[in-house]
Amino acid sequence: MLFTWVAVGQTKEELRIAEQGQITNRFNAAITNLGSKSIDVRLGGIYALQRIMQDSSRDHLTVVSVLATFVRDHAAIPGDGQGLDVTSKAPADIQAAMGVLGTRPPGRLEPLALDLPNTHLTGVTIVRPLLRGAQLPEAVLTEAKLSGGNLVHANLNRATLIYATLSGADLTRADLGYAYLTGAFMGGSRLANANLEWADIAGADLSHADLTSADLTSVALLGTKFTGANLKGVKLSDATRDFRAPSGTWGLSYLSHFRTYTDFTKATLEGSDLRRSDFKEARFTGARLAGADLRQADLTDADLTNADLTNADLTGADLRGARLDGAKRRGARGLPTATPPA
Repeated sequence: MLFTWVAVGQTKEELRIAEQGQITNRFNAAITNLGSKSIDVRLGGIYALQRIMQDSSRDHLTVVSVLATFVRDHAAIPGDGQGLDVTSKAPADIQAAMGVLGTRPPGRLEPLALDLPNTHLTGVTIVRPLLRGAQLPEAVLTEAKLSGGNLVHANLNRATLIYATLSGADLTRADLGYAYLTGAFMGGSRLANANLEWADIAGADLSHADLTSADLTSVALLGTKFTGANLKGVKLSDATRDFRAPSGTWGLSYLSHFRTYTDFTKATLEGSDLRRSDFKEARFTGARLAGADLRQADLTDADLTNADLTNADLTGADLRGARLDGAKRRGARGLPTATPPA
């Protein structure tokens, strides 16, 4: 019995060593393929590394590191950014590498986040990507499709996400400061406590998004859609009806695709800071603005029909042409004295 037990143990050890040797050989072959001049061979190397990562948790971090390095080296944006066409899709091998990185097996220990700054990733498509904490500052993700993704704490500062699809994505506490989200599709996304200071969200669709306590100070608003969104406690002061996408990316002709008004229909803005923002022609129909700070906001020709303005402060706000039919105004300050409180 002892001999049999020892023999079985030795056999298992031999099998383990043989298996590890096979993985090593597969890994070396994949690395060799990554350096090929043929894109087809490089693609084979990328998918071989994916299979190794799936088969061996021990090699998970190594594969992630190799593919992240591949993306940084092959998709790096020139230092001055000159000559970069953000509308041209990233090559197939970059798309594949990002797909593998974004769909890596969840639940494995990863002490470091993906580090992919200043990379050209236009048109990358990843189904429900795992990009939690990913470092993507100044990355170009124009028309990227990342719906349902986990981007909690992701760093997208100054990133270009023009017409990107982030519907249903979790961007809680993500850094999107100074980012270009022009025309982005973000319906139902989660952006609680996210930073969007000075971001360009002109034409973006944020309907039914959760922006609780997010910082949208000085954002560019031009036809942004917040229908049914939760903006409770949000910082939205000094917002402008503006368009800040870099010149030469999509061209000012794309302005014609955006509505001129910002839509807050049935949005929740209770306790929000909306001071000095440009809300000309904005639609606040049925919006909840109880306790909101709208001091010195420009509400020229805005539609506040059936809005809840209870205890809101509109001192110094420009309300010329604004519609207040059916609005709840109890305790509100700064409203025209000719309008009796409802």
